[in-house]
Amino acid sequence: MSTDNIHLTQAAKELLGEPDIVRVRAIQARRWIFYPRAKQALDRLNLLVGHPRGTRMPSVAIYGDSGMGKTMIMEKFCDNNPSYFDPTTGVQAMPVLAIEMTGKPGERRLYAEILATLGAPQATRHGDFYGVAPFTMLRHAVPEATSLRQTDTNVGPTVAVHIARLFRTQASTILAMTTSGYPKSAARFVAPRAIQCCIHCCEQNRSRGAATAVQRSWIEGWRITCPVCRQRLQETRVGASALTSTSSPFEDLWVNAVHGERLIDRSLTVPLVGRVSPIDIVRLLLIRRCPKPSRHQASIGHCTVLGAVVPSFDELVAEQGLPRPTIARPILPIGLRMALLAGVSIVYQAGPALASELKRQTLGAHYTRFAVIDAGISVSRNSQPLQVN
Repeated sequence: MSTDNIHLTQAAKELLGEPDIVRVRAIQARRWIFYPRAKQALDRLNLLVGHPRGTRMPSVAIYGDSGMGKTMIMEKFCDNNPSYFDPTTGVQAMPVLAIEMTGKPGERRLYAEILATLGAPQATRHGDFYGVAPFTMLRHAVPEATSLRQTDTNVGPTVAVHIARLFRTQASTILAMTTSGYPKSAARFVAPRAIQCCIHCCEQNRSRGAATAVQRSWIEGWRITCPVCRQRLQETRVGASALTSTSSPFEDLWVNAVHGERLIDRSLTVPLVGRVSPIDIVRLLLIRRCPKPSRHQASIGHCTVLGAVVPSFDELVAEQGLPRPTIARPILPIGLRMALLAGVSIVYQAGPALASELKRQTLGAHYTRFAVIDAGISVSRNSQPLQVN
């Protein structure tokens, strides 16, 4: 029997046959090395954990220069006293609550760190539990926050880290809940409050104790389906579903509409270098056509470029007395939104030929923008095709 590795522990021996990347990670992992002063500190801390509860509990302060191992002692103490779940009582027990504070901590930040370590849930749910507004909960993590809306649209990496610590999650998860990464051209397509909802997700949220939770997709004014469960979204705005029928008159364009929605989704997450933005197509579809087509009735005072792609769009808006869609008001009722998204898909799939035709029905700066769209579509269509389920 070989004695070459007799000096290694069993755990170390098991790593010898692993790939290099696994062994490197094992080498880089954190390790605890006992030394007398650290053992003395841990023994003293263990006495505190086992001390009978009373009005005036004893305490201990461990101080030393930076880099002397104070944080490592704390982490080792936490590792020795992990939290555990009691299935009989349904209680999560946490023998040790460890928090780290900045150089000049305030009372607000102290409580925020305590809540984060205790596993506080998200702002709305936590606010409901404690009877405070979601914004109050947010300011526990970000004292300088001025509003939920401002934080949602302008949250940066540093703020995301503070919020993530409050809710015991990753900063990337927090950023994925916001619209701060959206381009400026998409700003008008984000509503200040929920304008739609997913019935299925609402029921799921209610069953999880988060009945007042608002999903990001509920404020995104281009959506017709839920990105979580793919169910159709329902209007929540008063008067938004002003169509005489409960179903959209553009149901036959559903496949195109879903494709247009996917195009916009992808453009918000994938950099568009030299390619056309679906958001720009949406904006140009809502501009006024010039000249006005002779086939339109005199009662139709505003003819859009979208009406040239989806011929019945302008007539329906006029007949129903709905607000005139413009670039300044691009969020349409879901029934009309289907036509707008389908228009994006049709223009994208038809390519430069249709873009050139639409360009001739505009004037001035819009004519120039359509020329850019014309060139950009050629690049987009030569890139990897979008997969639509």
